[in-house]
Amino acid sequence: MKRIILIFLLHGLVTGLNAQGWKWSNPRPQGNALYSIRMIDANTGYATGAYGTIIKTNDGGSTWNSLTSETHLDINSLFFTSSNIGYAVGDSGMILKTNDAGTTWDKLASGTSNDLHSVFFADQNTGYACGDSGTVVKTINAGLNWTIANIGGSFQLQSVFFTSPMTGYIVGANIFKTSDGGQNWSCYSPSSCYYSESVFFTDSSHGIAVGGGGFIYKTSDAGVTWNSVPSPLSNTLYSVYFPDGNTGYAVADNGWVIKTIDGGNTWSLLSSGTTTWLYDVFFNNTNSGIIVGNDGAILKTNNGSASLTMTRAGPMCWVEKIRIIVPGTAYAVGWSGYLFYSPFLRPANVFS
Repeated sequence: MKRIILIFLLHGLVTGLNAQGWKWSNPRPQGNALYSIRMIDANTGYATGAYGTIIKTNDGGSTWNSLTSETHLDINSLFFTSSNIGYAVGDSGMILKTNDAGTTWDKLASGTSNDLHSVFFADQNTGYACGDSGTVVKTINAGLNWTIANIGGSFQLQSVFFTSPMTGYIVGANIFKTSDGGQNWSCYSPSSCYYSESVFFTDSSHGIAVGGGGFIYKTSDAGVTWNSVPSPLSNTLYSVYFPDGNTGYAVADNGWVIKTIDGGNTWSLLSSGTTTWLYDVFFNNTNSGIIVGNDGAILKTNNGSASLTMTRAGPMCWVEKIRIIVPGTAYAVGWSGYLFYSPFLRPANVFS
């Protein structure tokens, strides 16, 4: 039998495999990067990521199942307004909505082709998304229509958070605030501001922004002033989340996790047990949380990150062989036990 051997780097071949209808066989449920995590309750949650990935858990993050998004674009952020209704945003201005707890996702017209990095709903109807080139879009009818509420300029905007339908914050190259539902935006960046990746408010006055260089900024006056607080690391912090006014967590590259128990004034390092890049964090309460990151990494804790359990992660690998078992079905295998299968590939698509 003629051997068909292809050797590519994972980021090269896996991109192609995902775009051509390949499915993950190992690791399960998948091994793409995960960028966003949201839990609806103690048991039900969703994560999204590269190449249209959406996965769901019904047991508090112990096991996950893949959902169909009908897209191969990266899905960068998601937000649920109820147990059934959720939104996801991603590259090329993509906005998706589910009305049935993730079973199906409908594409909405966003009015932009710029990549969207973050989405947040202030109530059931009022939502905002932000992204590249100062892009901000807003809906007041649960996603049926989206209007442009751009900040302007060429700023890359990474994270959005609203404390009410009218008052909200967006961070990226600067820190911006609106008090009129996105009609006008003002810049309130600290004098020595590093690039911010994530922002979170525990109430209408107190907020934390994190980002490049491990820098952490805190406001106690509704975003008018931001002060730097000591950080235990210099790695980029990608996400911050507070389950209450005092306890908060932030995650970074190289597997770093930091925690505060005094509202963000001081932070301590926690051991995650991994060196993979971690992109998002969500806690149902001060003890129970889930962290997601590169290579499909999912970490779970039930004791405030005193210990983290990796429920799924896959190291980088090479994909070495593709074999067609029967016409129309092919398998690709690689190092570290990676396995893909495709029921769509035709022999003409394979180069030998």
